[in-house]
Amino acid sequence: MRPLLCLLVPLVLAGCYLSRERPRGRDAGPVSDAPRADVGACGLREVELLCAAPIRVGVPSSVEVTYAPDDECFCGQSIRCEARIVEPGRLALTTSLCPETAVCRACSPAPTGFCELPALPTPGVWRLEVNGRTTMQLDVAPEGAVPEPASLCQRHAPPGGCGDYTPEPFEVGRACHAPEAQAGTRVPIRVYEACGSCTSVGPCEVTVRGDVVRVAARRMQGECGLVCPPECMNTEHVCWTPPMLPGRYQVVVEGLPDAAPTPLTISAEPGPPGELCAGR
Repeated sequence: MRPLLCLLVPLVLAGCYLSRERPRGRDAGPVSDAPRADVGACGLREVELLCAAPIRVGVPSSVEVTYAPDDECFCGQSIRCEARIVEPGRLALTTSLCPETAVCRACSPAPTGFCELPALPTPGVWRLEVNGRTTMQLDVAPEGAVPEPASLCQRHAPPGGCGDYTPEPFEVGRACHAPEAQAGTRVPIRVYEACGSCTSVGPCEVTVRGDVVRVAARRMQGECGLVCPPECMNTEHVCWTPPMLPGRYQVVVEGLPDAAPTPLTISAEPGPPGELCAGR
């Protein structure tokens, strides 16, 4: 494997971050010899995944932020994150990719960072604004409540909706995932609307509690002024689990009628290719 050669300028970051660099060895293409004025500068970039344990009112907490582990090439970068309370029920995150542009000869996985949240003063649902756009929400447990241990991972609502942040449930036609996966990885779960129309992909929350993986995908109002076709569209929502521990799990998808949970096995080795689907 060729070494990862990233042109990085040392940064002193005011926020909190953590970079996990594991070169994939996938060729990122030729590197230009031309000078790059933007190399080394952080740039605002909205994170796509937020993962956390249950959050309690009045207690400072930390959430993990990253990007969806797809085929995008990263170059050993890190995430900078700062959090502030806008008002009760509204929390703002400012997230940056550092450096915004990096030059390297091989790709590394998506970076992972941590946001230190202040103590949230009221229980209930808090809307989460990332770089000025409301994309997710957090549930804050009331004082005295002891939430059941769980790990939660929420994917943001991508840009493209119309109007306010109004996630809504929908009837699921089919849901698919790999039957086996390697420990420590995030598992994608693909959820398809039974009859999508003028809507766009909203946030998706995956909660792992004990041996149950519970998936709750949401959709948003679609583009403004769009003429809706009469036909149904099987819109795909890709949800991601937190990094999984070894074990045998049952996957339950909210909105999938009359479907039994599907099994998911997490082991030390990568699973075989293929998908296991429930629904029609």
